[in-house]
Amino acid sequence: MLLILTTGLPVTGKTTTANTLKDYFTENGYTCEIFGKTDGHTYNRENIQLNIYRWVMEKTSDVAIIDGVLLNYFDRREIFDIIDQATEKDPDTEVHVVAIQHNRTTRFCREHNTDPGHFAYNSKTVNDLSNITQQPLKREGISIIYHVKYLAYLNLPGFIKILNKTFDMDFPVPEEDDVETGDTETPVVSGISVASDDTVTTEEGQ
Repeated sequence: MLLILTTGLPVTGKTTTANTLKDYFTENGYTCEIFGKTDGHTYNRENIQLNIYRWVMEKTSDVAIIDGVLLNYFDRREIFDIIDQATEKDPDTEVHVVAIQHNRTTRFCREHNTDPGHFAYNSKTVNDLSNITQQPLKREGISIIYHVKYLAYLNLPGFIKILNKTFDMDFPVPEEDDVETGDTETPVVSGISVASDDTVTTEEGQ
């Protein structure tokens, strides 16, 4: 089973990433669920914990994605505690956990959190969230930490290749569109603007 955590400040692209991945998995014949914002902006912690427990115990889908800020170790620890409780009852179940960290600046988040479609956090709230942010770490139990760089979106082909290599999976790798963008730093891949310097931390590397 594959669990993907989207992490980062508000307005960093987490929901876009979650929707992109769900579309990819479902189009390729895999079942996928997104747990997170229940009414457009509210992150319901208790709801997510119940859903993750159900997902592990009942194996309701191949892939689950948590669409939420998950800013620090304590937020993420709650998820792992639920997984531990479920796998203790079903020790044959293995859950691979991947984090996609969205790295936009605090200034960007303050300036764009009032864009259409986003819940408007005030500047003080964004600053407060930034102050308690902790980057995800392997020692939390995360196998892959994939960093989406500033002013960019997920490099889907690159991400899928890393999943396949790390977990010996066989997800189809999307083709990279041959599109001239006029900007060598942010090429267009499958219609998604991505950074050429996305970085990844796997079990083999720091």
